Amino acid sequence: MQLLAVSLCSRLSIIAFSTQDIEYLKLYSSRYGREEGLALLEKTGMYLGPDRYTLDHGPIDGMRGEVYRSCRS
Repeated sequence: MQLLAVSLCSRLSIIAFSTQDIEYLKLYSSRYGREEGLALLEKTGMYLGPDRYTLDHGPIDGMRGEVYRSCRS
């Protein structure tokens, strides 16, 4: 039962982080436009096409950092 709780907790964490990433992209796109938002995804290597996303977490951290630097003012 404890393993099930850990697994559920991990899944909820992934959903929460994914939701935050969507909100970051919405913020960035609202300030700089949809095309710039798409360019950010390509620049950071986070999005690899409609059939797959990166498995490496580095590009996701890069995207978050870029949004933070661009939108903090």
